[in-house]
Amino acid sequence: MSTLLYMKKILLFIALSALLLNGCVYPEDVTVTIDAPSRVQVGETFDIVLKVTNESTESQTLTSIDVGLDYLEGILMEESVPAYVESWEFDFFGFMSFDYKKNLPLGESLEISFLMDPITPGDYSGALDVCVNTEMACIYNTVRTVVEESELEEPETEVTE
Repeated sequence: MSTLLYMKKILLFIALSALLLNGCVYPEDVTVTIDAPSRVQVGETFDIVLKVTNESTESQTLTSIDVGLDYLEGILMEESVPAYVESWEFDFFGFMSFDYKKNLPLGESLEISFLMDPITPGDYSGALDVCVNTEMACIYNTVRTVVEESELEEPETEVTE
């Protein structure tokens, strides 16, 4: 691991530790809507679409989106559009952080779409937090998806005598 990457991880760990000790700052004038199915079948890929809207009078930055590891236990994230810059897994805090560093001009919205692949049946829920301007200013959300066994149709067989 490069020294720069190691230093970034240490700084982020310190920031997150301070966050736990001092509380969080809720970003002002930013709204988030989430569109995700509540039920899917194994192998039936689906999208989670987040719409982040800047309702303030100045530009802001979408810093990151954090997804709970509990949610990712049985559902893989195949891709993100737009693509994230880098990702970090924080086992201790129970989430995977996807860094975007995308400008959010005043009055504008940004849509982020995650292509998800459910691989294991179960009831999965976890954090889906959107951080704006800093890793410590997040809008906290939860996503839940029930993954059911695939209902593959049995082919009809022809009986010959």
